[in-house]
This record gives sequence, C-alpha cells and structure tokens, in this order.
Amino acid sequence: MYFFIKSVVAFILYPFYLYLWILLAGLFFLWFSKRRKVGKALITAGVVFLFLSSVSFIPDFVLQHIEQQYPKYPFDENNKQTITGINYIVVLAGSHVLDQRLPITSQFSYDGLVRLIEGIRLHKKAPGAKLILSGGIGNDPVTDAELMADLAISLGIPENEIILEKKSMNTFEEALFIKPIVKDEKFLLVTSALHMPRAMALFKKMGMNPIPSPTGHLVKQKKKKDFFIPHPINLVRNELAIYELLGLIKEKIVGNID
Repeated sequence: MYFFIKSVVAFILYPFYLYLWILLAGLFFLWFSKRRKVGKALITAGVVFLFLSSVSFIPDFVLQHIEQQYPKYPFDENNKQTITGINYIVVLAGSHVLDQRLPITSQFSYDGLVRLIEGIRLHKKAPGAKLILSGGIGNDPVTDAELMADLAISLGIPENEIILEKKSMNTFEEALFIKPIVKDEKFLLVTSALHMPRAMALFKKMGMNPIPSPTGHLVKQKKKKDFFIPHPINLVRNELAIYELLGLIKEKIVGNID
C-alpha cells in the first residue's frame, strides 16, 4: 500500500507530470471549451513553471540544503593517514538492474555505484575494518548486497572482510538488520548525500552510532551564470529532491524518526 500511495503522490507532485497536467488542462479549455482565457492562462502558467523548474537555481537551493547537513568524512587524500577506531563501514543499497550483457559497473544505478566506490575507498584507509554491504532482493534474483560484493571483490577487497545484509527492502529495514551486527559501536555510514539525513535519523533512532560519510553529491560549485540556463536534467533534480522530502515526511508520520 505504501508503495502505491508513494507512486500516486509522486505522479501528482513530480514536476514533469504536474506541468503536463496543467498544459493538458490548458489545451482542453482552449480547444473544447468556451473559456479560452482559462486555457491560455493555464498554458502560460505551465510554461512559466516548466521554465522555473528547468533552471538549476531552485533545485540547487533545495538539494544543497539537504546535502550539506553532513560534511565529507575528514581525512587527507594525499597522505598515508589511516582511519582508526572503526571496525565497520556500512554501505547502503542504491539499486541495480541485472543484465549479463553489460559490465558489472553498468548494472548499478549511479547512487549504488558511487556509494560502493566510497565504501571501498574508506575501507582501504581503515585497516581491519569490515565492509558491510546492504540491500535485499528488488526486481532481480541477485540482491544489491551480493552484486556490490562481486564488484568489491573484483576491485581487491578480500571476501573475508565483507559482511552481507541481504534481507532489507528499504532504509528502515537496513538499519533494523544492521543493528545486530554493529551493536553500539561507532561505524562509518556511506550513502548518497541527499539520502544521508534520512539514513542518519533512522540509524540514530534505533540507538546506533553512525559516523556520516556522504557521497554522490548532486550540487557542486559552478559559475553563477549557469543558474538561469534551462536544462532538462533540472527536472530530474527537482524530482529527486521531492522524493527525498516525501521519504522524510513518511518516516516522521510512521514514527521511525523524530
């Protein structure tokens, strides 16, 4: 039921669908009704809203507010400094599509790939730490955790340093099933910067001690003149922001986070 409700809400609120409904309503009034002024007004509003959503200023403002809540994990990339006092590095699932025609790196979503790469990077700086890879079965018979493990091993991570959590279907369940492994120890939590506030809230609510290590940031420094140049990718960025905000609202409603 939750997934159905989420899909319906997204279908209504996501910019592409919202502006499509406005434009279609405008065309209806323009061609099939005597209220042509209403049709013109709706079409004008749809075009204006579409333009505003396709420039980067608005999604950058929202995304940056979410992504910058937690800074990157602090260590110097250019020296041999190691991470001490950490026994676990947790990498949350980012989804995949199993397709044997493609290299394994192409079977991951963007989020899934950058999360795993960040986890491996941190693992190489943390001698003795276990890499916990999380994620259950989605639309494929292979779990996110198993596919991440295959890529991690191919990139040089020993199999005996990997722990798989293969039952979870969402972030709440990832926290639920990872808790018995890490108990009350501090651990590095790796997920997308946009997803990190929700993940941190869920893990902390269960009494765990995660140390955030966000990755896959969508907002980067760029020239200000780019802020007002429309681009279709910004519609997707708006959708990502709305999706994460809906996720936070849902977790608050059901009491999983404060």
